[in-house]
Amino acid sequence: MDVVVLGRTVRRCPVTEMGVPDQAELLEQLQGPVDGGQIDFGYGIADLLGRGVAEIAYRSEHSITLGSHAHATGTKLGREVGLLRVVMRVNVHRVHRRYVVSVSASLVAVLGVGLVEPTTPILRADDLGVTRGDGCFEGCRIQTTADGVSSVDKVDAHLARMARSAGGLGIAFDEAGWRDLISVAEASWTTPGEAALKLVLTRGDGETPTGFLTITPLSPDYARLRRDGLRVITLSRGTTSDAFADAPWLLGGIKTLSYAVNMAAMREAGRRAADDVIFVSADGQVLESPTSSVLWAVGRTLHTIPTGPNGILGGTTQHLLFERATEAGWAVRTVEASVDDLHAADVAWLTSSVRGPIDIVDLDGKARDRVPEVDAEVRRLSGF
Repeated sequence: MDVVVLGRTVRRCPVTEMGVPDQAELLEQLQGPVDGGQIDFGYGIADLLGRGVAEIAYRSEHSITLGSHAHATGTKLGREVGLLRVVMRVNVHRVHRRYVVSVSASLVAVLGVGLVEPTTPILRADDLGVTRGDGCFEGCRIQTTADGVSSVDKVDAHLARMARSAGGLGIAFDEAGWRDLISVAEASWTTPGEAALKLVLTRGDGETPTGFLTITPLSPDYARLRRDGLRVITLSRGTTSDAFADAPWLLGGIKTLSYAVNMAAMREAGRRAADDVIFVSADGQVLESPTSSVLWAVGRTLHTIPTGPNGILGGTTQHLLFERATEAGWAVRTVEASVDDLHAADVAWLTSSVRGPIDIVDLDGKARDRVPEVDAEVRRLSGF
C-alpha cells in the first residue's frame, strides 16, 4: 500500500514512530473494527502536523491499521465504488496535546474528461487559478437518499450564477458540459445524506480553461452550528458601500477564487472565539459574510441586503427562500441596513448553499434570544 503526503510517496515505518497514542477516541474517530497491524506513514508526527494531510490510496482489498506501543489495533477505511477508487484523507490535528484523526472520502470529475481517481493530477503548476486566483467557483449541496440516489440542489441557479461569474472574468463557460459533469457526479455519488459539491473553473494556461468538480462530506462543524447557532463578529471590509459602482474590474458580485481575504476574516473570527463574520462597509453598512448572505426578520417580514454598487454576491439560497416565503405569506424586502438593525431584529441568520440558514445567537458579544418556531420555518422554506 502506497502512502502519499503532499504528492510524495513516503517510506514505510510503524505508526509508533509517529508518536500516535493508543487512545480510545482515536479508534472512535476511525469508526471501525479492531484488527492487528501497522500503518505506513513516512513522516514523523511533527511533519504531519506541519504538512497537514496524508493521502492514503488503496482498493477494497487493502486494510489500514494502527499500531500502538502496547498492542495493535486498527480499522479498514476504504471500499471500491464501481470503477471509481475512493481515497480517504486522514487529517491529523493537535488538539489539547492529543492527536485527532478525521476521515473523509472525495470524488473528482474533470470537465471534458469525466470521473478521475482523486489522486489524478488535474492542474498545471502554472494554472492561473492557482498562481493568481483567476477563476470562479460554486458551492452546492448534494443530497442522497438511503438507496443511493443523489441530486444537487438548485442546479439552474448555481449554473446561472457561475455563468455570470465566468462572463465577468472573460472565461468561456460550457453550460452543457457542466450539466453533463454534474449528472455523472450525481450518478456516481451514493453515500446517503448531505455532502458538498464544488464546481471550479480557472483560466488554465491563459488559453484553455480548466474545469472540475469535487464532492466531499460536510464539515462536522455544521451539525453543531445548526443546533447551537452562530456566534458572529462584525469586521470592516475597508471599502464604502458604493465602492464597486462603475468599476467592473473590481469584480463585484462575482464568485471568484480569490478568497484569501475572506479566509483571513474567518481566522480572525476564530481568534475571537466566534464562528463567523459579517463584513461592514467603511460607511457603516452591513454587507455579507465571507461565505454567506445576511438575512433578518422583523415580524413576518424577511430582509436582506441589496446587491449592486456594494459588490456583494447574490445568494441562491436567499433567493429561493424569498420566493417560497412570499408564497407562505411573508413579506420580503431588500434594504440597506446597519449593525443596529441586526441587533433590533427578531431573528438574524447567515445562509449559504451547503450549510443552509443558521440563526445568530451572539453578535459582537451581545447574546440574542432564539425564536425556534421562526427559525424552523425559515430553514424549511430554504430546503433545510
